[in-house]
Amino acid sequence: MDIISSIELDEQPQMLPPPPGTFVDREELIQHVGEFAVSQGYVVTIKQSKRDKVVVLGCDRGGVYRNRRKHVDESTAECIRRRKTGSRLTNCPFEVVGKKDDGLWVLTVKNGTHNHEPLKDIGEHPSARRFSEKEVLLIKEMTEAGLKPRQILKRLRQSNPDLLSTPKHVYNVKAKLRQGNMSVRNYKSLRPEKSAVRNNYLSVMEPSWRQRNPPRVPNLIGGRFVDSQSFASIDVINPATQEVVSQVPLTTNEELRAAVFAAKRAFSSWRNTPITTRQRIMFKFQELIQRDIDKLAMIITNEHGKALKDAYGDVLCGLEVVEHACGLATLQIGEFVSNVSDGVDSYSIREPLGVCAGICPFDFPAMIPLWMISIAVTCGNTFILKPSEEDPGAAVMLAELAVEAGLPNGVLNIVHGSDEIINAICDDDDIKAISFVGPNSAGTYVYSRASAKGKRVQCNIGAKNHAVVMPDASMDTTLNALVTAGFGRAGQKCMALSTVVFVGGLTPWEEKLVERAKAIKVQPGIEPDSDLGPVINKQAKEFICKLIQSSVESGARLVVDGRNIVVPGYEQGNFIGPTILSHVKPSMECYKEEIWGPVLLCMEADSIEEAIDIVNRNKYGNGASIFTTSGVAARKFQTEIEVGQVGINVPISVPLPFSCYTSSKPSFAGELSFDGKAGIQFYTQIKTVTQQWKDLGDNYMPAKNLRSGLRPPILASAGYRFSTATEFSHNQRNPPRVPNLIGGSFVDSKSTTTIDVTNPATQQVVSQVPLTTNEEFKAAVAAAKHAFPSWRNTPITTRQRVMLKLQELIRRDMDKLAKNITAEQGKTLKDAHGDVFRGLEVVEHACGMATLQMGEYVPNVSSGIDTYSIREPLGVCAGICPFNFPAMIPLWMFPVAVTCGNTFILKPSEKDPGASIILAELAMEAGLPDGVLNIVHGTNDIVNAICDDDDIRAISFVGSNTAGMHIYGRASAKGKRVQSNMGAKNHGIVMPDANKDAALNALVAAGFGAAGQRCMALSTVVFVGDSESWETELVERAKALKVNAGTEPDADLGPVISKEAKERICRLIQSGVDSGAKLLLDGRNIVVPGYEKGNFIGPTILSGVTADMECYKEEIFGPVLICMKADSLEEAINILNKNKYGNGAAIFTTSGAAARKFQTEIEAGQVGINVPIPVPLPFFSFTGSKASFAGDLNFYGKAGVNFYTQIKTITQQWKDLPTGSGVSLAMPTSQKL
Repeated sequence: MDIISSIELDEQPQMLPPPPGTFVDREELIQHVGEFAVSQGYVVTIKQSKRDKVVVLGCDRGGVYRNRRKHVDESTAECIRRRKTGSRLTNCPFEVVGKKDDGLWVLTVKNGTHNHEPLKDIGEHPSARRFSEKEVLLIKEMTEAGLKPRQILKRLRQSNPDLLSTPKHVYNVKAKLRQGNMSVRNYKSLRPEKSAVRNNYLSVMEPSWRQRNPPRVPNLIGGRFVDSQSFASIDVINPATQEVVSQVPLTTNEELRAAVFAAKRAFSSWRNTPITTRQRIMFKFQELIQRDIDKLAMIITNEHGKALKDAYGDVLCGLEVVEHACGLATLQIGEFVSNVSDGVDSYSIREPLGVCAGICPFDFPAMIPLWMISIAVTCGNTFILKPSEEDPGAAVMLAELAVEAGLPNGVLNIVHGSDEIINAICDDDDIKAISFVGPNSAGTYVYSRASAKGKRVQCNIGAKNHAVVMPDASMDTTLNALVTAGFGRAGQKCMALSTVVFVGGLTPWEEKLVERAKAIKVQPGIEPDSDLGPVINKQAKEFICKLIQSSVESGARLVVDGRNIVVPGYEQGNFIGPTILSHVKPSMECYKEEIWGPVLLCMEADSIEEAIDIVNRNKYGNGASIFTTSGVAARKFQTEIEVGQVGINVPISVPLPFSCYTSSKPSFAGELSFDGKAGIQFYTQIKTVTQQWKDLGDNYMPAKNLRSGLRPPILASAGYRFSTATEFSHNQRNPPRVPNLIGGSFVDSKSTTTIDVTNPATQQVVSQVPLTTNEEFKAAVAAAKHAFPSWRNTPITTRQRVMLKLQELIRRDMDKLAKNITAEQGKTLKDAHGDVFRGLEVVEHACGMATLQMGEYVPNVSSGIDTYSIREPLGVCAGICPFNFPAMIPLWMFPVAVTCGNTFILKPSEKDPGASIILAELAMEAGLPDGVLNIVHGTNDIVNAICDDDDIRAISFVGSNTAGMHIYGRASAKGKRVQSNMGAKNHGIVMPDANKDAALNALVAAGFGAAGQRCMALSTVVFVGDSESWETELVERAKALKVNAGTEPDADLGPVISKEAKERICRLIQSGVDSGAKLLLDGRNIVVPGYEKGNFIGPTILSGVTADMECYKEEIFGPVLICMKADSLEEAINILNKNKYGNGAAIFTTSGAAARKFQTEIEAGQVGINVPIPVPLPFFSFTGSKASFAGDLNFYGKAGVNFYTQIKTITQQWKDLPTGSGVSLAMPTSQKL
């Protein structure tokens, strides 16, 4: 074979067979083969199938045409019309086989070759003309409405312009629908469906399993809801009516193995999904739960029986855990210790475990699944959930919402069953951890069996929660709490307050307690006036009645008897009314057993010591409460009681999810509790890394041939929509006049002095900014001061939820924000999206504020003395913003400040205030109260007023060094806290061993992005040694950048902010040339067609720059890259360290030794290693240093929370001091002399 023919043969496109593998079921295998085939240019069909055993797939061009016509004698003169010979069938030998083996489907390739060319465009294939499932449904609806095929096709093309189908295809679909032989559910198309269409389909289509009567609850395996092959099922019965709500098939062992396999397969990809992406799925998940909370509550009431208002509480308590998971990045942070030994660093990483499982009880059908899956999957695990077979509907619906939120296939799986499936979960070697909530016997069994297999286990099991009522307690408050906690949810909750110990006797309390109990309305949960619904089933009712009767027979007095209650219209329901037993003793069966019903046991004690002894002798240790007005009694109770959760004048001491759900004694088995930090520790394991990057001498060989291409991040903005809110009056002027925001109202300033906001690309006036008057500024401060007391006392969870809503609204209006930024600031639209997105990350971070704002507590620092600290808000704070990030910098400031409980005065840049106004509108729409956020405008005068005002406690500033130092000095002199992020000259050191393509791409992106108007722009490059020769290629890459107005789709960089900025940049470039620098690329005279008046400067590169030149000493703040040279890494580090700025620095190298030397010796706050703009995500802090920052506490992260809060330390003593102890004037200490 000659060379030419060999090359031609090699270049012929090959159609690869699908990679072999193992799949959850037949449908998944077929989908895998079909999608891979389309990517290669061929289409597969099913050649042979035995549904539960084997499926054979072949190329759709396999086989040949057969002539079925009878042979005709050619001698006859009769003219016969011949059938046209088909051209598609080529007898293609391609064939793959799927076989079921041990519950899973295994794919093998029998013949992977083809004898035809691949399709150049898959759209040419006839299957591409098929309609999607949604389109078939629409065709059916439009046909019934009387539309003709051409009209139907026209409407379909309005939503899908790429539709290839013809009226003939519409006729065919109509015919099949008339004949009833088209299964819409299985009708597939080669055309990939967009996610937005899929989500819309999910929201409007009821899944097939819900359309049965009664519904048959499916498994969720590998992202698909599939009916079980099991013939055995359990009826889900409405406890109030005894109607069958649905049927739960008992998942087979094969199906469980398939679910575990799907979870195991999904794990490697999911664990490597960025934590921020996992958090954002939780953000969407909580949004969808709120959207569908009515449906969830109704499902819970129908299956479980609890009152609707109680069902809402069930969902909301679970939702709090989802919200908590939205801030998981901060909780999952590892620890880092530099230089633990000579040149050695050590750090820890919290990594997910793998496949985890959860076994749920019936009492909280939504809350308990959300306790488990939210934390587990956000930590990076995949999950197998087994809901209670009594009420699985809420768990399945939550899974549907999780899939809609973007949870990938296989991350969450659901199986059903009882003992056999629990045993299988305990025994499966691929399941690493199990969470269980339920009765004592089952929990102890699960803990023992799973622990024996080496699994992590957390078991919340039985409970007998006590309340101790002291004689000095407030009667009304205490009785209301006892009745609510004792009878709520028909007593079917692990934190039900089932036993009350009255110190001093029951007699003073009994009459009013009975009165309140009798006033409770027992009704089906769906009735609006229902206080108490039925218990879960008839067996539970019988068990409760038996325990009540045994108590009476043992000497207890039946004060209120609810056993024989009959609810009209629901005579078959499992109702038990409120029941009160007095004179109960610890030896009685009703006290020793967990009743799990609306029964309140009353005991008596002569003293608090006796009451505590009663509680401590009980085997359970979930929770206990005391009701008293005595601090001494409260502290004694808190110290001596042996339970996990203590309430002081609080009946059900269940902590919010940023604390841990802590039980003790037999109520909990395991080492790590639910929720809080302990929950995260349970679902993660620690990996400790010890690394050494020091010069390894001659044996060191730098890595070669690293993969290139450091690409900028792609922001997914599809799906956002503009706000439909009514335009404010200030937007209706031409040009608009930007308002102040004072006390919740957007008000036009009375000032006659204005500044024009000018589009930097066109010089058109976008809006006008009046300079806020002194009276208006004082009004804004007064409004913030007035709002502060109420806002600081608003629960942290409420403040967090405002941020949860704000991040949702920012996503909704991201396009609107980006367009405003581009119009006012000039940056490209994609860069403007990035501006908003990086600010949005701080809003997301603020959603986890409760964890970040936690104080500390140390009991018994001295005898009977406790000390704890509280982080409290400061009061009125203020922020002064620059022009370069109109959305990001305001979002650095006010979300953290207000979520900490402060109120805020924001002064946007007078050059581009529009984004701040839009963000304020969204904050108010999200629920931020009037006066919490206020906006004023101006220049020097308003800045000085902010610095001088005595009511403003703290100021955040980002901007130039001159302004920053003025503000820092003036405001600090007035006793204010100040954080001032200022100028920068960020350097990148390029080592000769660096990956050239990746390094040069990074330098161009970081140097010229946003036209160089970033405080973290990489404006200076130091080429070390031979890397200086890369300057030529750097220039070529810079030349390829497109300079245009930010609204143009092909623009890489837009104009600078103003004509004055352009003149200053050009002056500094010229000063560099005059001082001896070489101008490798000059962008000063660039003209952009159609935008000739714009403030454009093209990419500019100066080489041979030295440290004494003005262009190096000054921050240029434009698209100018300065190139310097160093002979060694030491010399390069010395250049950087001598520069007065210290925002950030980066090194590009493949040498770990060089990277560690740089990291250790460089004097900059933010260090990038092969990363050009090392701006940390918000769970760290923006840590500039030297002349780039003034202040003690940086922006966002833990430092940002500390900046906006102050610590209050409380030392308390609650003990009985002996009389006659005398007065001591000695310095108190914790030690006895």
